[in-house]
Amino acid sequence: MTDAPAAVTDLYYHPDAQAIAQPFAGVFRLECRDAAPRDHPGFHLWAVDDHLELRRGDARHGAWVPAAEVARRAAQGGALRRACLARDSRPTLLDAMAGWGVDGLVLAAAGAAVTQVERHPALWALAQDLARRHGSAIRTRCADAFVVLSGPEQWDVVYLDPMFPARGKTALPGKRMQWAAELTAEDPRPLAEWLEAARQRAHDRVVLKRRRKDPLIGTPDWQIVGTTVRYDVYRGRAAR
Repeated sequence: MTDAPAAVTDLYYHPDAQAIAQPFAGVFRLECRDAAPRDHPGFHLWAVDDHLELRRGDARHGAWVPAAEVARRAAQGGALRRACLARDSRPTLLDAMAGWGVDGLVLAAAGAAVTQVERHPALWALAQDLARRHGSAIRTRCADAFVVLSGPEQWDVVYLDPMFPARGKTALPGKRMQWAAELTAEDPRPLAEWLEAARQRAHDRVVLKRRRKDPLIGTPDWQIVGTTVRYDVYRGRAAR
């Protein structure tokens, strides 16, 4: 991750996509164009056709989450659902590190009442647009989730999906993850502090997503281990 996060201040939109751009008028500078700009020096947002996407001036294509990917993730998301949802439950769930918003959609489709929190305005806008495209009732907030977890609200489940740190391998992650890493600074608060704050706000459980071989944070009550990632599950401490 970069030490200095990249700011995103501009949202360009095709004339046919004004309805997609307009809800973000109070957050970004809006400008109508017939095509996405190629002369913009850094990251910006572009609304076209039926979606919002993240773009960078030197890249030929933008980054966004297509509907087919959400459907695929939902079909393959059994481990995520087992980690976060008790059988036949309809929990309230805080997705505290929402990022692009895919996991939150998977969990909402499985029956959870999801609130997503994302601190970077561009990623928050992209997650909110993804929820709009899928007709989801997810509540999406642009905020520092650590501050949210320090407040009075409580949930049945708190889901933590921190961005995985870079590893010394030749292969790079996909464009979306590379760009998200450039947009966000590494959070200075240790995962142990996030976990403790989340446990104080969760009635039932906290689920922490990790690479399969990452070290443990504390002692999980149980785990669900996949091929490349695992879900460490901790019992919540919030008073009912």
